[in-house]
Amino acid sequence: MDLDVNSHLFNSRSAKSASRASRHALLLLEKKVKHFEEAKKKTECFHKQLQQQFLKEEERKMAQRKKASERFEKSLEVLSRRSGKSAAPSARGLSASEATPLEDAVAAAPEGTKRHV
Repeated sequence: MDLDVNSHLFNSRSAKSASRASRHALLLLEKKVKHFEEAKKKTECFHKQLQQQFLKEEERKMAQRKKASERFEKSLEVLSRRSGKSAAPSARGLSASEATPLEDAVAAAPEGTKRHV
């Protein structure tokens, strides 16, 4: 069936109504797509903001841990100087075969005896 512009069916009310309804549905669909794209953009921006905030907090925590570790190492050095012993090796430089004096004392104590450390 050919649709002729001058035909009676093409110009009928039902055809115009259907055309209007489809245009309305198309406009609604375009609005939904636009709304979805805006929401997606906002979500991406929010995700990026949260990611930057997380990384900033992690860097801050790492800096605090590093400072605390440095303070602890420094206090160990001061304590070892006061007791007259050589500086204790840092935990990073300790090999598997080396043991600290505390570990030696625990290893030498037989099981069942209590040691106050």
